[in-house]
Amino acid sequence: MKELISSIWEQVLGRKAPFFQNEEDALEQLANQLRGLSSRRRLLVLDDVWRKADLDKLSSCMSCFQLLLTTRHSSILQSSHRETIYKLGLLRNEDARRLFCYHAFGQDSIPTWVDEPQLVEEVIKRCGNLPLALKVIGSSLYCDELFRPLWSRMFKRLRDARSFGEHHKDELVGTFKPSFDALDSQLQECFLDLAILPRSSHWPAKVLLDMWVHIQNMDWDDAIWALVELSDRGLLDLYVINQGARVHMMAQKVHIERALRSKLASAKLLVSQHDIIKDLALYLLRQDFSLSSYKRMLMPNGRDTGDMNWTPETADIVYIDAGMMERDDWPSTLEFPMAKALMLHTNSKNSVYELPKFVETMKELKVLYLRGRIGGVVKIEGEVKIEGNFSQLRSLRVDFMTAIFSEQVTLKSMSNLEDLVVQLSDIPSEGDIGSLSKLKVLQLSWRSLEYVPIREYRKMKYLEEVSLNGGKIEDLPEDFCNLEKLRLLDLDFSMVTLFPKTFRKIESLEKVDIAHPEQNQFTLPTGFGQLVALKKMSLRGSKQLTHLPFTFGKLGSLEVLDLKNCEFLQDLCNDFGGLTSLKHLHLGGCRVLRKLPSSFGELHALEELFLWHSLSLNELPYNFGQLRSLRILSLRFCRNLCQLPESFGDLKALEELSLASCASLQKLPDSFGFLQSLKSLSLADCIGLEQLPKNFGLLNNLEELDLRWMDRLRKLPISTKHGGLKALKMVKCDEKLIPLWKDQRNNFHLIQFDVLKSNYT
Repeated sequence: MKELISSIWEQVLGRKAPFFQNEEDALEQLANQLRGLSSRRRLLVLDDVWRKADLDKLSSCMSCFQLLLTTRHSSILQSSHRETIYKLGLLRNEDARRLFCYHAFGQDSIPTWVDEPQLVEEVIKRCGNLPLALKVIGSSLYCDELFRPLWSRMFKRLRDARSFGEHHKDELVGTFKPSFDALDSQLQECFLDLAILPRSSHWPAKVLLDMWVHIQNMDWDDAIWALVELSDRGLLDLYVINQGARVHMMAQKVHIERALRSKLASAKLLVSQHDIIKDLALYLLRQDFSLSSYKRMLMPNGRDTGDMNWTPETADIVYIDAGMMERDDWPSTLEFPMAKALMLHTNSKNSVYELPKFVETMKELKVLYLRGRIGGVVKIEGEVKIEGNFSQLRSLRVDFMTAIFSEQVTLKSMSNLEDLVVQLSDIPSEGDIGSLSKLKVLQLSWRSLEYVPIREYRKMKYLEEVSLNGGKIEDLPEDFCNLEKLRLLDLDFSMVTLFPKTFRKIESLEKVDIAHPEQNQFTLPTGFGQLVALKKMSLRGSKQLTHLPFTFGKLGSLEVLDLKNCEFLQDLCNDFGGLTSLKHLHLGGCRVLRKLPSSFGELHALEELFLWHSLSLNELPYNFGQLRSLRILSLRFCRNLCQLPESFGDLKALEELSLASCASLQKLPDSFGFLQSLKSLSLADCIGLEQLPKNFGLLNNLEELDLRWMDRLRKLPISTKHGGLKALKMVKCDEKLIPLWKDQRNNFHLIQFDVLKSNYT
C-alpha cells in the first residue's frame, strides 16, 4: 500500500514521495496534500486492483478525483449510484484479426502471399478473440514470405490445441503450448524459471540472468538475448526503472544495448509476466517433469509448496516467500542440499531478520537473492553457521534490507563470489571486500558509507564494474588505480570531491558516471585526458563544475558526454575538437556557457548535440557547418543567440533542428535552404524573425514545421510556392498564417495544420 501511495504522490503531485512511518501515516500525508489541490476536476486511473481493502483505504482521500478502476475481480466493487461497472468483453472479430496479423505478419491484414487465408482465420478463432492469446500466438508464428514452411508447421501444431472461450483458463493454457514448443531447449528452461517468481510483480531481471549464467552456463550476451527473445514472443514483459524505482516503462533497444555492455546496467531491467502465462509454465512443470533438467520449488506461502511435487531434497532452484516467519518458525528438518539458487522474500517486522537454519544446508548455492520490506535488516552472523557454505556462491544481491557481515562469518567464506549487489551497514574489522579476489561486479549503496571497504586493491584482479551510490565518500584512495581491469565507475549521487593523481592510470576505464554530485567543490584531475579507453562520461547536474581540464580533448575514444545542467560550466577546453570519436554531446542547461571553442567544428563524428537553455550562448563557431555527421540539434531557449554562421547550411546530415524560443535570433543564414536532409524544424516563439530565407522552399525533405507564436512573420518566401517543400506533411502555426499557405500552395489540402484556435486539413 505504501508503494502505491508513493506512486500516486509522484504521479499526481509531481515530486518525490517523503518517508512514511507506516501505512496510516502515508494515507494521512497524501490526504493533506490532495486537499491543497485546485478545484479542477481530475481523473485517477488505478490499474489491476486486487484487494477491496486497499480500495476502501484510498477512497477516503480521493474525493477530489473521478476514479477509473480496472480489476480482474468484480467482487471487490460494490454497486451503488456512484459506480458504473463495465465488464470488458472480448475483441470484435475485425479488431482481433488486426491484432493477430500485426504480431504474426507485421501488418494489420492477412498478407497476399498466404495461400489459404481461411487457415489464418481459424487460428484467430482458436485464440477466442482474447488479446493476450492473439499477441502470444501471433508472435510465436511471426514470419514473412520467406518463411512460409515455418507458418505451415506451426499451424499444424496449433490445430491440435483446443479452442477456448472467455473463462476457460485451462484451455487457454493449452492453446499457448505451441508457443513453448517453438522454443529451443535452452529457452524452454529459461521460460520455466519464470514459474517460480511471484505473481503480479516486477522482478529484477538480473536475478534471472545470474541464474542462467551460473546454473545453465550461458554466456552473459546469450542470457540477455534469451530475455529479449521471450519478451518478443510475448512470454514476458520487460520493463526498465526510469527516474526512480516506482516508475516503469517498457524496455527499448537502447536499454538492451546497455545491459549487454554492463551487468550494472542490467540491474535496471525488470521482468513481469501475465498470470495466464505463468500458469502455462506451472502447468507444463506439473504435467511433464521430463521437460526440464532442473527441479524448481515454489513456496509462495512459507511452508506451502502449492501443488508442486518437488521435494526440498532434490530442488535446484528455490523461491520462498517467508512472510512473517522467523528463524525458529521453520521445521528443523528442512534441508535443500542440492539448491543452486535461492530467492528468499521476507516481510518480517523485526529490526533484525536472521536467515533460516536451512540456509546452512545449501552447500551448492551459486545465486542468492534476499528481498525484504523497506527498512528491514538482514543479519548474517555466527548463529547461522554458514561460514564455508558459501564457497560456491557466484552472485549475492540484497534488496530493501541492510546486510550486516559479522566478525564470526566474514566475506572470506565467499571466495568465488563474482557479483555483489548489496546495501551494507557494517564491515567486520577482520575482513574486507578486498578478500573477494574473484569479484567482477561491486555495487554498494548506503548513506553512512564513508570509505571504500577495500584494503588491498591489487587483489581485485578481475573487478570490472564498481558502483558506490550515495554515501559520504569524499575522495578515492591513491591505490584505486590498481583496479587494472576496471571498465565502469558509477559515483552517482556521491560526494566525491577529489580524484587521486594516479586515476589516469586506469587505462581500461570505459565509462564514468558522477551524476548529481552534492559536494561544494568539484574538479576533474588534470590527467583525466589520459584515460585513453574512456567511451562514455556523465557529469550531469554537477553544479560546481566550472571548467574542464586542459587535457580533456585528448579523450580520443570518448563517444558520449553528458554535461546536462552543469549550471556553472563557463567554457570547454580549447582543444575540445580533439574528441574525434564523440557522437552524443549534451550541454543542455549550461546557463553560463558563453561560447563554444573554435575547435568545435572538428567534431566530425558528432551526431546529436543538445544546447537547450544555454542562456548565455550568443553565437556558434564560424566552422560549425563542418559537423558533417550531425543529425539532431537542439538550440531551444537559447535566448541570447543572435545569429547562425553562414556555414550552417553545410550541415548535410541534419534531420531535426529546434530553434524554438531563440528570441534574439534576427535572421536565418542564406545557406539555410541547403539543409537537404532536414525533416523537422521548430521556429516556434522566434519573435525576432520577420522573414524566412529566400531559398527556404528548397528544403525538399522537410516533413514537420513549427511556426507558432512568430508574431512578426507576414509572408512566406516565393520558393515555398508550387514545387517547394515537396515532403511537407504537418505545419503548426497561428491562425493568421493559414491564408498565406492557401495562397502559396497548390497542395494545401495535403498538408495537416495544427492551429492554435482551429484545425485545418
